[in-house]
Amino acid sequence: MYSAKPSMTVPVVAGGLFLGVLSAVPPIRFLNCACCILVVGGGLLASYLYMKDYPLDSPRVTYGDGALLGLLAGLFGAVVDTVVSIPINLMLPFGFSNQDALEQLRNTPDIPPQLIEFLESMMSGGVTVVGILISLLFGGIV
Repeated sequence: MYSAKPSMTVPVVAGGLFLGVLSAVPPIRFLNCACCILVVGGGLLASYLYMKDYPLDSPRVTYGDGALLGLLAGLFGAVVDTVVSIPINLMLPFGFSNQDALEQLRNTPDIPPQLIEFLESMMSGGVTVVGILISLLFGGIV
């Protein structure tokens, strides 16, 4: 007789916390520029924890199980990243490199002033509801 498959809850939460918290910390978040390594790591952690408790007398783990684990860990990680990023973004000052980039854009004649105003409002620092929703949307897609 086959044993029941283990619950995916703990692996999904652990993988999502791993990728969400690390993706929110400013110096560490740039590791995602290397082939989304933190996102992949969260999925790997979720899969490892799931398979660790998988009964030997059950049917094999399917590709669908792995895909579902990765999807759920990624979605949970996007929520964690968004929530953890809010206080971090409130504490960080507006960066000087952003001001330099905006100054270069202002001096470029081909760029419409409306685009420069939009970029200034997006890069002005602080936390907005629109910024949170955009972060959550892009995090969920990734």
